[in-house]
Amino acid sequence: MFDHRPADSQFHAAQKWLKAHRGYSGGGSTLTNTVTTRGFLKDVLRKYNITSMIDVPCGDWVWMQKVNLEGINYTGFDISEDLIRRHQAQHQKPGVSFGVLNMVNSVPSKADLIFTRDLWFHIKSRLGAKALQNVRASGAKFFLTTTFVTANPPAPHPMKWGSGTDWGYYDVNVELPPFDLKASDVVEEIEEPYRTKWSPNAPPERRFLRLYRLRDA
Repeated sequence: MFDHRPADSQFHAAQKWLKAHRGYSGGGSTLTNTVTTRGFLKDVLRKYNITSMIDVPCGDWVWMQKVNLEGINYTGFDISEDLIRRHQAQHQKPGVSFGVLNMVNSVPSKADLIFTRDLWFHIKSRLGAKALQNVRASGAKFFLTTTFVTANPPAPHPMKWGSGTDWGYYDVNVELPPFDLKASDVVEEIEEPYRTKWSPNAPPERRFLRLYRLRDA
């Protein structure tokens, strides 16, 4: 029995997007575009002695299944019940489990590391700020997340906001309000090769994964 509490229009808009894409993630989550990401995550897990990890949203799990999770108590969360049922049937095993969670509404279970890749740029900043409060409330030691370090204050791009009032796409810098993560708390980072380009005359935004220390480890 799945227990989730749908959050306002964001939940329904996200479900609309997932249905349109049959539960599969976008271009940033292909095997080709996650080679750098997979290597970086492997190094982070080893260097910081991570033994438990929350991955939210876990998405279609195409690339994460290629990461060596031996010795890690991994839980992948997503808002799609259909997606989670599929993962439970195909990928769940000792040390790897899946569940339904809407992080805007709910605090993730405690883990050494919370990994949130490609979430903030899909939801408006007021909802992202609520979700980040729940990350902090979880008691996690580290938080690994996507950010666009050169992006201006969050402003949803009108051409990419077509799946509901609270679901779309924009480049977001999580060190600006209302997210307010601190650059001084960054302990590791990589620049990911997959970038966005909004117009022919504009340079592509630089996309990073940054590891923030939330608690003394």
